[in-house]
Amino acid sequence: MVRLEHAASMQTAEIHAVGATVASWTVNGAEVLFASKSAVYDGSKPIRAGIPLCFPQFGPYGDLQTHGFARNVQWKVIEAEDEADGSAARAVFELTSDSDSPLVQEWNKSFRAELIVTISTSGLETSLFVDNTGTEPFEFTFSLHNYFLATDIDAMRVFGLENLKVVDRLAADGDDAESTEADDGGAGLNITAETDRIYKDAPEELAMLDTSSLRLIKMKKTPTLPNATLWNPYGSEGCDPGW
Repeated sequence: MVRLEHAASMQTAEIHAVGATVASWTVNGAEVLFASKSAVYDGSKPIRAGIPLCFPQFGPYGDLQTHGFARNVQWKVIEAEDEADGSAARAVFELTSDSDSPLVQEWNKSFRAELIVTISTSGLETSLFVDNTGTEPFEFTFSLHNYFLATDIDAMRVFGLENLKVVDRLAADGDDAESTEADDGGAGLNITAETDRIYKDAPEELAMLDTSSLRLIKMKKTPTLPNATLWNPYGSEGCDPGW
């Protein structure tokens, strides 16, 4: 496990080699990410905490297991250090097709994936880079599946999703049903039931407000991640297969 500390911004981050999973991120001593009480860190299954990495497949949309294999396997720590000027602390993890994991070998693609985790005065940044090291082209999907800690789910508001096309993965008929999210008038989206949705062509910046603690979290993404997911079991057993 790699622990990063950035004194100037009073942040820490803990990243496990299993899945290159960011399992903890604290700001001013307060935890920002959710970790399940049943989370295990021995590699026997994905770490149910923080920011699981879904690669090379998101969800059930492909021939691999749900969310791919990246969160199941050991990544190699390439670097873990502070910038010389103290501006940031970062860690670099690597996974390649040379891995002896049967899950990786099953995909049968030549690749190198690199995850860079950085904490600085700008906050926490996670960046995934994938190189095709072979001669045959391949396609993949991925997601940085952030799990944020909520004081009270009924007090959470999510901003930036109004009027977007949305796929409801919990549709009553069993099929992914697409509709349009209502305009919330700037009040934000409130989760009131078990939720598993994919919002298409989401803006590059979203926000989440915990009205109980008055904590505001801003999430920024690049155009290479066009969609956004919204997931919460709302007290049920969960709706993420395999967890």
